[in-house]
Amino acid sequence: MFPARTVRASLRWSLVTGDNPQAFASEIYLFDRRKGSGESIWDIKRKIGFLSPELHHYFDSAESCFHIVASGLFDTIGLFRRLDEKQRSIVRQWLVLLRIDHLEDRAFNRLSNGEQRLVLLARSLVKNPPLLVLDEPCQGLDTPSGAACVALIDEICIKLNKTLIYVSHYEQEIPSCVTRTLKLAAGRVAA
Repeated sequence: MFPARTVRASLRWSLVTGDNPQAFASEIYLFDRRKGSGESIWDIKRKIGFLSPELHHYFDSAESCFHIVASGLFDTIGLFRRLDEKQRSIVRQWLVLLRIDHLEDRAFNRLSNGEQRLVLLARSLVKNPPLLVLDEPCQGLDTPSGAACVALIDEICIKLNKTLIYVSHYEQEIPSCVTRTLKLAAGRVAA
């Protein structure tokens, strides 16, 4: 992947992240290496921050926002290990950056849709991955919240030089940092 390149596409994410066995039977290159050339699934996941509309269904809804964001450091659904002080500091920095530090101790199920999206966005960013895959990150948000989320994604990708794969059904939701698009119609590339 090229650092500042951004793309919008609808992909089978499990092929990219290595969760699908077909990922190793297909000729897929990530981070200048062919998948299946000796890297583990965890080596791949370490370099990818992921957010999808379905992701929040997998977490214990009573878990704290801090723990949900921290789980992104390990690519797990839930936090199953003790954090050291440096890791705790990194989680807090992202909570502050996304202006959700006041939610740190709140249960995930006590948040609005917009707040849940921001927590999951922080989770995708917490390990500072070179690639962000954001599938419908604004789904369920009202217009002002969606616009604020897109502006935040745009700022992060530009300032931190992230590669972004951004999926949306709505053109107005696409961040300005996106320089290339792939449009699908009836499951086929249209433009």
